[in-house]
Amino acid sequence: TEVGGLSAITYDYGRELYYTLSDDRKDYRWYTAGIDVSDDAADGPQIDVQFNSVTFLKAGEGQPPFAPEELDPEGLTLVGPHELFLAEEGVQTELIDPSVRSFSLGGTQDKNLFVPHPYLPTADESSGVRNNAAFESLTVTPDRKWLITATENALFQDGPAPTTSEGTLCRILIYDLRTHLPVAEDFYYTDPIAEEPEPADEFSTTGLVELLAINNEGSFLALERSFSVGKGNKVRLYEIHVDLPAHRTLRRLFESLPAVEETPDLASLAVDKTLVFDFDQLGIELDNVEGMTLGPKLADGRHLLVFVSDNNFDREQFTQFLFFSVTFAE
Repeated sequence: TEVGGLSAITYDYGRELYYTLSDDRKDYRWYTAGIDVSDDAADGPQIDVQFNSVTFLKAGEGQPPFAPEELDPEGLTLVGPHELFLAEEGVQTELIDPSVRSFSLGGTQDKNLFVPHPYLPTADESSGVRNNAAFESLTVTPDRKWLITATENALFQDGPAPTTSEGTLCRILIYDLRTHLPVAEDFYYTDPIAEEPEPADEFSTTGLVELLAINNEGSFLALERSFSVGKGNKVRLYEIHVDLPAHRTLRRLFESLPAVEETPDLASLAVDKTLVFDFDQLGIELDNVEGMTLGPKLADGRHLLVFVSDNNFDREQFTQFLFFSVTFAE
């Protein structure tokens, strides 16, 4: 199969390999990959990525097979030694709900988790997710208690899509992995679209494309990606803190926000965020970076932080891996 559309990546510490999710809308699949980091080279670390196998996704026993265009896979995380969870966007224009599902390592679906009503698409666009801007991210806390996803853009009832002057209010949705039920949510406000497209009437967007839990106390890395035709991609990494349900019940649970005109400062409803890294500092062309995972410890005690891009199976784009070594404050 063609390796492409890599919208998510997650690391399996037990097997020392990575799972990379393809967002192909017909042949739903993930790949296993090995990433070898060598510190022996005189000119610095050398990194080799090898794709080893492909697993096609199958409906559970007694369920109808997945139809083409039914799923839009975007988020992937390893929850147990034999279980991967997947987040997908559905299709708002066809009133296909977004979903969070679990799969065996062999690719067979086990669970399809309950998604609260405010997220479900509507024909009149009065509420629910926007098309291609639903569940883009997925992560699990290290203690495997909480599974977290988020919308890429605001729900229709929560506020507008982003512009070059205003960001968009994304919902963070938290599941309890003991019951597999959603229990709490919070909000994240993106930056505005980074640049005007060229020509000015062409497509542009920005959104929250990935979350990564870095401890059990509610600290996350949040990945934002902005794209404008004629300009390309801008990527920024932030740190946020979400009060998990183990600490207190969040301030809202599956409720609509006040009318937008009554809450002109939507950013005030969201968690605080701190810029960790602006990828412009790399000085390289960036593709559509959407996936992020924490890999193994390196020889010097730091962790490998891995990013991957979704090339949309477009010949003018490319699959891009970016690697960083990081430490986290105790």
